[in-house]
Amino acid sequence: IRCAVYGVLMLMVPSFFFGGPVCFVWLFNNIFRFSSGSGNTLSIILHFLGLPTLVQGIITALAYVWVLVCAVCFAISPFIKRERYKIWALGLVTIQCVPSLTSLYGWAFFIIPIVLLCNKDKFTAYLPLMTVPFLLLPFRVNYYVAVVTVAVYVMTAILSVWCVCDTIKDLSRSIKDRKQKAVT
Repeated sequence: IRCAVYGVLMLMVPSFFFGGPVCFVWLFNNIFRFSSGSGNTLSIILHFLGLPTLVQGIITALAYVWVLVCAVCFAISPFIKRERYKIWALGLVTIQCVPSLTSLYGWAFFIIPIVLLCNKDKFTAYLPLMTVPFLLLPFRVNYYVAVVTVAVYVMTAILSVWCVCDTIKDLSRSIKDRKQKAVT
């Protein structure tokens, strides 16, 4: 509770120096205007494929729905997951799912769950899913498209599905364990 109060205070108090709490509305409007405009990579790919504007809008809306699914899974993950690297991976993949211009740079934060995972003595599917984009950094298809850019989008999609499925599995296991404890 104290952490939540400090977090709210650290967000709210500085906002009064920038116009008050309304600055959060401006912030979210800027984020969505920037990430859903014609300048993000998703929009460029969809336009390059020649998809109609309506289809592009539907795909972008589905991308935001998926971000919401990932965000909900991330919000409940600290309560049901025991491994920290899974929580980190889920939080980072949620950020990566937002269509943006800098997804390649954001992938660098996956070093954190990779290090946490490497400190364990077990191998999971998370490791190859998080490391593949790092292996392809020096290669380019042409001047405009790098192999790593494609790899980041593909691995973000695969990793996000993997993390959400893993969270659902952990949630069902947690519910089952709680029911088992209630019975005994």
